[in-house]
Amino acid sequence: MYRLIFIFLFIISISTFAQNDSNDVAGMYLTLPIDFPSIDNSVINNELNLQGFPSIDYSKANYGIGLQIYVNRWLINFAFNKKTRKTNNDFYSLEVEYRSTTLNVGYDVIKTYWLSIYPYAGFKGSGLNYLYKSNVENPATFQSYFQTTLEYKEITNS
Repeated sequence: MYRLIFIFLFIISISTFAQNDSNDVAGMYLTLPIDFPSIDNSVINNELNLQGFPSIDYSKANYGIGLQIYVNRWLINFAFNKKTRKTNNDFYSLEVEYRSTTLNVGYDVIKTYWLSIYPYAGFKGSGLNYLYKSNVENPATFQSYFQTTLEYKEITNS
């Protein structure tokens, strides 16, 4: 799915064009955003530890894909970042997924063709998904699969 989106955005970004008037310019770029989130999980980590579950430990640097569109001196930037951190041991499997989506609008405050400064204003939404699976000592057979006591916990925070 992500490959199809990447290929689609890449094909669209090739279609950079310029109009006849030298002041009217439009185009697109693919971007590779890097996100360094700072999320306070102390309250939920305390609650998880009291219940005997491992803490939420998300990735500190996340990368994604974005699209930047510019028309004349206006700029629109859209980006999506996603990273999953996995922990496996004999007792449990843990996945913590970080996601963020940003939409920004900027305007070039300098009227030169060789330098651009775009102050941005926009929206950023981010979320964490916590997935805990306990491992059993003896794997279940197909006949007894539905009678096992496997534990599955999922928490979503955004």
